[in-house]
Amino acid sequence: MLGGVLILQLLPSLFLGLYTGWFRKEALIVGLLAGIGSGLTMAVIANTANGAFAGFKFSLFNTGIFGSLYIAVIALAINLAVSIVGTAAIPRKASSLKKVPATVRTA
Repeated sequence: MLGGVLILQLLPSLFLGLYTGWFRKEALIVGLLAGIGSGLTMAVIANTANGAFAGFKFSLFNTGIFGSLYIAVIALAINLAVSIVGTAAIPRKASSLKKVPATVRTA
């Protein structure tokens, strides 16, 4: 149960970070940490009965509004939201490469 929560959090960092040029690495790292942290927190809350931790047996989290949802999907949504907002908020750096004017050589 907990493995699925943790492995699914790598999806945005690996696939979206490697295959698109839009996401910033800093935002992906913060999103990864937010997803892992929220997933672990929800897993502990969902598996705590009467104030005592009962081991990782349940993988559904009662959200109240949407009913019971799989913890990994909720954590993935948090991960993606933090990654997208973070990428949009972090300004792009100017390119450090200087454009050299092309010269034409005649023989």
